[in-house]
Amino acid sequence: MHPRFIEILDITRKYFKIGVIEIVTNGILLLKQENVFWEKCNENDIKISITQYPIKLDYAAIETKAKLHKVNLGYYFIGNKTMQKRPFDLEGKQNTEENFQICHMPNNCIQLRDGKLYPCVETAYISIFNNYFNKNLEVTDKDYIDIYKAKNKEEIFNFLCKPIPFCRYCNIKNMVRGLEWRNSKREITEWT
Repeated sequence: MHPRFIEILDITRKYFKIGVIEIVTNGILLLKQENVFWEKCNENDIKISITQYPIKLDYAAIETKAKLHKVNLGYYFIGNKTMQKRPFDLEGKQNTEENFQICHMPNNCIQLRDGKLYPCVETAYISIFNNYFNKNLEVTDKDYIDIYKAKNKEEIFNFLCKPIPFCRYCNIKNMVRGLEWRNSKREITEWT
């Protein structure tokens, strides 16, 4: 977890006074959090949503902790969890505008990494894929906005509501849903 995560909770609410702020997590580290984490979630009206994977996790204990601190707790994918495959086009020949229009990630799963906001998780962490599979799906300075260089929130909002060059790598039309949940075999076919 980010070493200044507690501070980020305060900062986020300071600049986003209204609206839902939600932490989406697999829940593995929730029971290890100090009381200050739970208190800040309550104080800043931050919801915690756990994506339920088929792993052993004491959900009852997490619910008790959340209730004790009056933190709004919810779940994603209750019951049988399935996966989806959002394949990459390694040649980057997809239509960015069209992909942006049909993709559910922009403005739904914004990622902050190293002071940069990305409209989706794939763009923010493609370096891991590139390194592991020896690929070069390119991320340019037009694929994110640096929060320290942005002039104001309007500049950030305007950036987030438009397609980015990286959208050319997403083959959204061939997305597959309802795949049985399983551990990765770490094969490139799981991503392409």
